[in-house]
Amino acid sequence: MAYVGILNAFARGNDMDQTYRFAAFISYRQDTKDASWARWLHSCLETYRTPKALVAMGVRRRIGRIFRDAEELEATPNLSERIREALRESEYLVVICSPRIRGRLWVEKEVEYFLELGRRSNVLLFLIEGNHTTSFPLALGNSDSSTEMPLAANVAEAGGMFRRGWARLPLLRLVAALLNCPLDALIQRDQARSRRRNRYVGTAIAAAILLGTCGFGYLVQRRVSELIANSHDSLQLDPQLSLLLARRAFETSSRYLDINKEAARAALENTILKSRLRARFRVDDGHIRGLAWSRDGIIAAGGERRGNVTTWNRNTQQYGPVLSIGRNVHRLAFAPNDNGGSRLAIADSSRVLRIWNLTTDDVSLFATGNMVMTVIRSDVSWCTVNDQVATTDGRDTVFIWDLSKPDAPPLKFTDPLFGSVNSVSWSPRCRAIAIGGGHGVVFWPIGAEHSVEVGRQGHGSVNISMTEPEGVLRVQWDPLNPTVMATSGYDHTARIWSVPYVDFPETSNGTPSEEAMLAGHAGAVYDIALFDDIAVATASADGKLRIWHPVRYSTIYSSTIIPTDHRQAMSVVWSPDGDEIASGGEDNFVNVWHATDGGEQANLGGKDGSLGTSEGPEPNEVHFLLDGEPLTDAQLHELAIQRSVRDFTDDERNRYGL
Repeated sequence: MAYVGILNAFARGNDMDQTYRFAAFISYRQDTKDASWARWLHSCLETYRTPKALVAMGVRRRIGRIFRDAEELEATPNLSERIREALRESEYLVVICSPRIRGRLWVEKEVEYFLELGRRSNVLLFLIEGNHTTSFPLALGNSDSSTEMPLAANVAEAGGMFRRGWARLPLLRLVAALLNCPLDALIQRDQARSRRRNRYVGTAIAAAILLGTCGFGYLVQRRVSELIANSHDSLQLDPQLSLLLARRAFETSSRYLDINKEAARAALENTILKSRLRARFRVDDGHIRGLAWSRDGIIAAGGERRGNVTTWNRNTQQYGPVLSIGRNVHRLAFAPNDNGGSRLAIADSSRVLRIWNLTTDDVSLFATGNMVMTVIRSDVSWCTVNDQVATTDGRDTVFIWDLSKPDAPPLKFTDPLFGSVNSVSWSPRCRAIAIGGGHGVVFWPIGAEHSVEVGRQGHGSVNISMTEPEGVLRVQWDPLNPTVMATSGYDHTARIWSVPYVDFPETSNGTPSEEAMLAGHAGAVYDIALFDDIAVATASADGKLRIWHPVRYSTIYSSTIIPTDHRQAMSVVWSPDGDEIASGGEDNFVNVWHATDGGEQANLGGKDGSLGTSEGPEPNEVHFLLDGEPLTDAQLHELAIQRSVRDFTDDERNRYGL
């Protein structure tokens, strides 16, 4: 066997020095469809001219002569010997693959003879119908995986009367193999040449319209097909770019005679499924800082600076009760033990704490004379053990209200360590409160006389304004781990803190410390949300959300960036199951995002113009429905617009000729 391997290697070495008469031999069955593709491919390859930029880099100007039996052997009596000679003198073998060639003697013999020459790596397959299990030559062996076969190009998934317009990218894959040049470089140069060519033919469009719509329709179909192909190629690396390209293909098709409409719609539906944005609902017209999600995941609530609090049912896609208080809403918190999110705590710029019962629509007020929540951030946190709520006054005091005793005054706690108090958060067992303020983050065990400083954050930031305090803007305790807190601040970072206290500082020898710094935002980090010990979500003035995941066995966190249309992202909250996050900011919408990549098994489209998901009739089946009816083209386009959270960049416009 080793001796055979040496001979094969020697043969391949000789091939490298051999000069071939033909660049490729096209093998196909003499069938109407296969022969039509063979003629088309023969013409494209022999007439293809290499872009000048690649020629300057040493790539051949032309592919060379292509052998096709019907073209070369019409007057030759000894076909068998001439075909063997042509195969020996061809550098590559291109096989037109369809179910019609499977087991056909003539094609199989040609492939077998080429393999005997020791050139298996030079066999290129051009798939026009079927798949690797039904259409590849048996001489290549039976493989359960198409990745083991030398597939150079695949046009089997293309459809419609202008099918060969889809074959541009597969053709370039074949050309790159024959020219032995990088595919990316060939595509870029070919697209640049196509754009130049399009500019020249643009002046002829008016004349083409006079001659008829057939020629114009072909150009439109080609453009739509190119956009669809580019959308498909960018889907994995940049789903938002893929969505924008699919939108442009759909819009182009709709504008001109609905050419290739089915393919454009299918591409648009596919890219919508890959978009992270799952739903959105409107909260009047103001900056949305307050967000909350009921524990059962059904009710979401958003509050904005004009004083309106809107609720929304995640399952039915319908709006629920709305409360107008006429005050700047800062933070919201659902009662953690209520079914259906029946009670909502509201921290606003008035002198009261409001508890809104969504079932009865009653509002309970808990007043304090010195509570002044103005433009400074205030916060509210609901204890998971009993009916206690912690709030801030926007200055230097923390209040704890026992809602089971509505007539009892609140417990007040003030400490010089606080500075200006911006945020509060109960520990999981409600034995302590984390306090974020102008001096950093502070830990206060309930019942202790003094608090303990955990760390400082945010001083000296370039993002400090005269109307808001510096330091920590938001503090959140890990919902399951009483020794972990997270903060966000004006210094463009979020931080993870270790607080090794179970009950009181006297019972622990540990020291509070910073465990990790999450850096990457380009603006103040207004909000932070923890989901167990699995992930951290942050919202920033740079208009982006980030989902951070800890790297195993280290204090380093990696992040996934979600661009938003909020201009400034000011609030973020996890759904109870961790599948989604909701965000709000400097616009009048709350956006619901899929927290992980992947499609959804649901109906797209909701009621009252809102967009979202609900259970479909069959598992793993995707339906584009609105109130049980298929989405119209206009509704699908509107859905795509709402899920497009950015526009094309200048570089993308130049790259795709937009």
